[in-house]
Amino acid sequence: MNIIKNGLKAIIILLISMSLLIAAFEFSSPPGISRPFTVKRDCLESMKKVQGASYFYLMERPKFGSEVKVSELLRCGYLEKNYHCGYCGARHEGAAEASGHDYAVIYKRSGGEINYIDVVCGAHGYLSRQGDSDKDKGLPEGFVDNYLARVKTRFDMYK
Repeated sequence: MNIIKNGLKAIIILLISMSLLIAAFEFSSPPGISRPFTVKRDCLESMKKVQGASYFYLMERPKFGSEVKVSELLRCGYLEKNYHCGYCGARHEGAAEASGHDYAVIYKRSGGEINYIDVVCGAHGYLSRQGDSDKDKGLPEGFVDNYLARVKTRFDMYK
C-alpha cells in the first residue's frame, strides 16, 4: 500500500514540476517569440487607436502641416496612454519612418480635407497594408504557413 501511495506522490510531484517548468518557460520567453499573433494583434489595435486620434487631431487643426507624433497626441488628450509596439525583436530596416518601438503617422491633405491617414510600426509595417503585403511582417519566417497547415489539419479531422 505504501508503494502505491509513494508512487502516486512521485507522479503528482513530477506533473506539478513539469507544469511549473512549462509555465516558467512560456512566461520567461520574449513575447515576440512565444506569442507572435497576440503581439501583432495588440500592435494593430494600438495602431488603430493612434490612427483615430490622429484623425481627430488633424480635423481640429486644418492648417497643421508637420509630423504628427504619438507624444503630441498624448499631451493634447487625444490618447489616454502612450501606445507603442511590444515586439521585442523588432527589425526596423523595412520601415524607416518608425523609429524604435514608436509609431509614425503618415497623412495626406488637400484643400483642408484629410484624404489619407496611415500608421507605421517598425516591426509590423503599415496599418493599411495588413491585408496584403505586410500581413506576415513581424512574424517568424514560415510561421503563418505552419499555423495555417495545423488549422487545416484540425478541420480535416471533422470532415
